[in-house]
Parts: sequence; C-alpha cells; structure tokens
Amino acid sequence: PFPGEYVLLSQGETISDVIKRAGGVNPSAYLKGGLLVRLASAEDKTRNSATRRLLRQASDSLDVSKIDMRDHYTVGIDMTKALGKPKSVDDIILEAGDRIIIPENTNTVSIGGEVMYPNVVVFQEGKPLDYYINMAGGYSERAKRGKTYVVYMNGNVSRAAGAKIESGCEIVVPRKPDRKAMSATEIMSIGTST
Repeated sequence: PFPGEYVLLSQGETISDVIKRAGGVNPSAYLKGGLLVRLASAEDKTRNSATRRLLRQASDSLDVSKIDMRDHYTVGIDMTKALGKPKSVDDIILEAGDRIIIPENTNTVSIGGEVMYPNVVVFQEGKPLDYYINMAGGYSERAKRGKTYVVYMNGNVSRAAGAKIESGCEIVVPRKPDRKAMSATEIMSIGTST
C-alpha cells in the first residue's frame, strides 16, 4: 500500500483501479469508512457565487457567510462493494481532483449535539441508538429527539430511527429552535382582543 497522489491514466478509471495501482489497502484499513471527496465543478462554484450574491441582496439580516457552499463535497460510497466487485455500479468512475480516503478503524462512536455530556465511547456491536445516547447522559431539555441523525465515516447520513450504528460514526442530536419571547405589548394585545 502506497498512499499518495495518482494521475488518472484513462477516462473511466474507477476506485478499484486506483487502489490496485496503489498496492491495495492496509490490513488495518476500515473499508466501511472509505470516503470519496470530489471537487466542485467550475459551474457549481459559479452557481454558489451567484446564489450568495442573490441572498445578500435579498436580506440584510441573513448572515450569508454561514451558508455552506464549499468547493468540494462527499460522494456517498460503499468501499467494500466497490473493491469487492470491480467495475460494478458501486465502483465509481473517478474525476480529476478526487480524493479517496480509507481510514483505520477507530472503534469508537461520537455522540454530540443536545445531549447532557457530548462524548466519544467505545463501539459495541449491535447496540442500539439509545445505548449511545445514554452513554452521553441522555438527551438535554432542548433536544429535538425526532430529528436525531447518524453521520457515517463514508459521508453518508441517516435519520437515527432504525439506523444501524457502526464503528466510527457520529450521532448528532439537533437543538429545538428558540422560542421567541412575546413582548408586553403583544401580550396586552392578545388580552384586549378577546
């Protein structure tokens, strides 16, 4: 296994082709966590720039810098299938600038967001979501439980309901939106309108 930069030799070269040229994968490689990061095209970047300009013009109160318009994105892949069945639909054709990342198994699960104590714990095969939430002290009062999601190492994201927890994944519990407090005038207007 020889990590590094590899030039695509021909059009239609796939993940398995490049991994083979690189000498295969290390025995400690965690294929389920394999990730493909792709550069956004010039067209995508132009669209993102135009979208930012339109949003900036549309609303002075909107913080456009917080809108995620990256110059790269993750392509959801199944590295085990891609390498197990070369030239199959799972063995994605690469583009110039693609990065293939195959991590080592961390054997942990990260729990973050609206839990009592955000934590990283040892992965336990077959344990359900609630087990990991409890390992972080349970949900906080502001937790939006029904919107909990799981981010897998390969970049895929799944709603937590029924999701299989895997080594290296991150469980994220979003926060309920803040309720706008009513002003005294608004309270008075409700009382006088009845």
